[in-house]
Amino acid sequence: MSEHVIHRSQYSLIERSLKNFPITLIQGPRQSGKSFLLKQFLRQGKILQIRTLDDLGELQRAKENPHAYIESLPKPVGIDEIQRVPELLLALKKYVDDHQKKGDFIITGSANIFAYPSTLESLAGRMNIITLQPFSLAELQENIYCPFLERVLEAQTLNPEWLLKKSFSPFSFEDVFWGGFPGVALSKDIDFKMDWCSSYLASYIERDLRDLTKDMIGFYKLFEHLSLMSGQQLVFNSLSGDLGLDQRTVKRYVEILEMTYQVDVVQPFYSNTLKSLVKTPKIYLKDTGLLTYLMGFSSKTELENSHMKGSILETWLYNEITKNIQDKRVSVAYFRQQDGVELDFVLSRGVSHLFIECKTTLPSQINSLKSIKILREIDPKAPVIIFHTGNHLKEFGNNIYGIPFSTLGQNW
Repeated sequence: MSEHVIHRSQYSLIERSLKNFPITLIQGPRQSGKSFLLKQFLRQGKILQIRTLDDLGELQRAKENPHAYIESLPKPVGIDEIQRVPELLLALKKYVDDHQKKGDFIITGSANIFAYPSTLESLAGRMNIITLQPFSLAELQENIYCPFLERVLEAQTLNPEWLLKKSFSPFSFEDVFWGGFPGVALSKDIDFKMDWCSSYLASYIERDLRDLTKDMIGFYKLFEHLSLMSGQQLVFNSLSGDLGLDQRTVKRYVEILEMTYQVDVVQPFYSNTLKSLVKTPKIYLKDTGLLTYLMGFSSKTELENSHMKGSILETWLYNEITKNIQDKRVSVAYFRQQDGVELDFVLSRGVSHLFIECKTTLPSQINSLKSIKILREIDPKAPVIIFHTGNHLKEFGNNIYGIPFSTLGQNW
């Protein structure tokens, strides 16, 4: 029986990158599908071999003489887990400069290689970077990728008549509970999820952290604590007091989690025209399947009945937004004033904005959202999307729409 393969939205980006760049870096958390994509390219003859630096023998050869190692590889080639030997980047730069051939290298990384102190050489113009996250809702439903949010941001409006022709299914917290890591999301087996998440965290700590920190217990304690804070402001002095760790250590651990694609730190929206804006960032875990495991949920029903479901749903939406956006010029921030007036997300590209709010239940009228009125002082015509768990579209007027979460998985 042939293996069932779900098409990844980044696949076409990688194919295009191979035609335009000597090096293509696929980065993202472990178990998000990077190695699987390498195997696909190997089967299709786009690379001749895959070398993984998780193999101790391969790791030793690469560390002993990075330049000789790169020269010895058959090209085009895939190198898995490049962050294990950051010194290879200098060797890659030299090889690329000497040979000037596109598509020679596909490298993967489970940590941001440019955050390592030893990574000093610039590969600008030589390498294209593509981020591979766990499955999106559209990928899990095997629908064709559509940059829906990018299109709204570019057009600065929605087409409600076109949307009204679509039928939307009610949103299920099932997708939030299982998350997007391929193994868990495709199995939908609770025993497997518990075993997989436990193994994932143990492997993550063993493989990715042993060179970065020695206090594994303190680090894991912080990771667990951050799961309770996903979607909330990241206040380092409060974390330090709660965990009994000094602020410098807490900041370092958060940097490591961000560097290894376990969390995202989202900055607050800033505008010269608005005063009293907060300067504290928010934090989001990168997968709600792992998040619900860390929070102790054993079923979708437990999640739905929890008072934490709002922040978990917001975390899920944040991750879906970042999966839906492929334009690297688009930034994601959140809006909050010191008086507590807040909007979940502000997408920006140049002077264009898209305002997004996450709701379990769609409000009957828009007057309750003071943040929209304030943000409209900055950008009077910017579209506003209020995502909700229902199955209907609502047009509030003034370029403001209530749209089901299921839109993000729609086959356009």
